[in-house]
Amino acid sequence: MAEIKGKTSQDIQNSIRELIQNGILKEGELLPNIRALATELEVNRNTVAAAYKDLALMGIVISKGRAGTQVRKNPQINSFENLQKTNQTFFDLAHGNPCQGFLPQLHDINFNFSAPYLYGDSTKLPDLETFARNEVFADISHKIAEIEFTHGAVDAIERILNAHLIQSDSIAIEQPGFITSIHTLQVNRFNMVFFPVTAHGYDIHSIRKALEQKAKAIVITPRAQNPTSYSLDAKTAQELHQLFSEYPDVLIIIDDHFSLLATTPYYHIVPESTRHWAVIRSVSKFLGPDFRFAFINCDPQTATRLRMKLNPNCTWVSHILQKMIFSLMTSDKVHQLMNKAKIHYQTKNQEIVKKLLDQNLLDLGYCDGLNLWIEHEQAQEIAYQLALMGWKVRLGKEFSLGQDIKGIRITTSELDEQKAMDLLNDLSFILTKIMTL
Repeated sequence: MAEIKGKTSQDIQNSIRELIQNGILKEGELLPNIRALATELEVNRNTVAAAYKDLALMGIVISKGRAGTQVRKNPQINSFENLQKTNQTFFDLAHGNPCQGFLPQLHDINFNFSAPYLYGDSTKLPDLETFARNEVFADISHKIAEIEFTHGAVDAIERILNAHLIQSDSIAIEQPGFITSIHTLQVNRFNMVFFPVTAHGYDIHSIRKALEQKAKAIVITPRAQNPTSYSLDAKTAQELHQLFSEYPDVLIIIDDHFSLLATTPYYHIVPESTRHWAVIRSVSKFLGPDFRFAFINCDPQTATRLRMKLNPNCTWVSHILQKMIFSLMTSDKVHQLMNKAKIHYQTKNQEIVKKLLDQNLLDLGYCDGLNLWIEHEQAQEIAYQLALMGWKVRLGKEFSLGQDIKGIRITTSELDEQKAMDLLNDLSFILTKIMTL
């Protein structure tokens, strides 16, 4: 058995990857079982398990349950005989996070708060509510709408669905999609009806079919869809608006997670005739995911039910947190950071998109958000070769249930000029080789 080395999960990953790269670990060969390797390396079993899990996510190995972990068969390494690069560490393109350099720091918050809030006080700060209406949702003109706050987007989705639906009700949801939302629906025992989305659009026919099959709700992303980066255009938005007008009793939940950083316009697809709806805009991408805060614009009955769902548990979103959010979102410094972030994310994405198109390798469409989505029959192979070259990406199957989505998601948020060029060169090399097979 080849000698695997390392004391950390990352070291063990690198060691296994290098052994595969050098042909010492052969395709189809089983890795040592977790307990045995942990004993041999004198590390915790969880350390080895984490290494194996990451390698499986990158497509380098396959977990076969009790049968063990196996080096993926038929990796076509011989077709990449010119590939000599062996990085000792991965550059993480799988994390899905915003760039830390564009997130505000705690010292940017004005902590000059008034007296502490008590039981019985209004649950929403009037200043933040007004700001939400006039700034955060300035592009939404619905005749009757109210503002609410929740502990993040997924919290909002879960509470709103449970406020209106019962277990086993059907919900239309994107696939591939934001896997946390999918798992939330699964845990709450809703029946999911998936509709496809690609980098070039939603399948309107599938959405109509889901509604015809009595879906009680739909959860949809209007911009920078995760993982495909797709954003609604005016034509598709109008088609959805017309479709939803035929089903006024369907609950429409819009997860506009990229909102204030989006370079594509927001098209409001909710007809006035829709009884229950909500637009969710969290602060995760521009203030940071650890704030666990989202703004909600919704119909009055949904607002009332959302407050009722908060009451037995958290009762309200902390006034201290609301004050912090208001302080940051009214700060000139934070606005400057947000503008820089918007330019950075879009520039990086479109540079790579344009160069791949110019080389006649891929047409990724217009990618808004933190990610690029490569839909390709050889997605597993591309991910495998990128891993050997030191790039960690996410496979499409991680954004679906029960379907092997042929794609990879690449998070570009942390790429500087040099890293972006390195990635483009490696990706171009891999795609060119695959095209010649």
